[in-house]
Amino acid sequence: PVVWARATLLGALNSQRFTFFQQALDIKGHGDNVRSGDFSEKGDYLLTASQDKTAKIWDKKGKLIYTLTGHREGVNSAYFFPDGQSVITASRDKTARVWPLLDQIYSGYKKWTSTV
Repeated sequence: PVVWARATLLGALNSQRFTFFQQALDIKGHGDNVRSGDFSEKGDYLLTASQDKTAKIWDKKGKLIYTLTGHREGVNSAYFFPDGQSVITASRDKTARVWPLLDQIYSGYKKWTSTV
C-alpha cells in the first residue's frame, strides 16, 4: 500500500506538470569540474569549489568577485562561515584552509584575502 501511494502521488505530480525548480544562472569560469557550491547566509554570494584547485566567490548575478588559490590539488568542498567573515575549503591535497575575508561579506566587497 505504501509503494502504491508513492507511485500514485508521483503520477499525479507528473500529470500536473509542476515546476519545482527554475534555472537562475549559468555560471562559467572554472577550468575543471565544480565539486560543490554554497550560498552565503543572505544568498547574496555563491562560493564554488573546483577540481581546478580553486574556489571562487560570485555575486548573485554571476559576476566573479574573487578566486581563492593555494591548494595543490582539486578543491572538493567550500563553505561560508555563518557569520560571513570567513570561508573554509577542503582539498584532495589533504588540507583544509580557512580564508578570512577582509570586509564583511554582506557590506560589500572591496578586498578579499587569499592567505591563510
